[in-house]
Amino acid sequence: MLFCLGRDTQVYIARIRTRYHKGVFGAADYTITVAMVAKALSASFTTVAIQHGFGKHTPTIPDGTAGLVTISNYLLGARRTGVIASGFARISIASLILPILRPGWRRRLV
Repeated sequence: MLFCLGRDTQVYIARIRTRYHKGVFGAADYTITVAMVAKALSASFTTVAIQHGFGKHTPTIPDGTAGLVTISNYLLGARRTGVIASGFARISIASLILPILRPGWRRRLV
């Protein structure tokens, strides 16, 4: 997961740098920025949950029930930020495609 996040971050930085030098930031750039931040948070929550014992057998989790609650809280945070990341990534793709459509289609969609 972290490898994919690193690769995605490299592509994102290349995209933002080229758009910055041209001076054309649009809605797609802002929404993909929010999606990348949310995805980084989701990966962080998942990593911390793994460090606290996610993926181990229940009897081997440290702190017993408190450890399970901690893991479930981190997984809840990962799930929520992951959904936000997915939503904003989809909005970004729609923002990229919208200017390509013919003007008649754009009026019907918006």
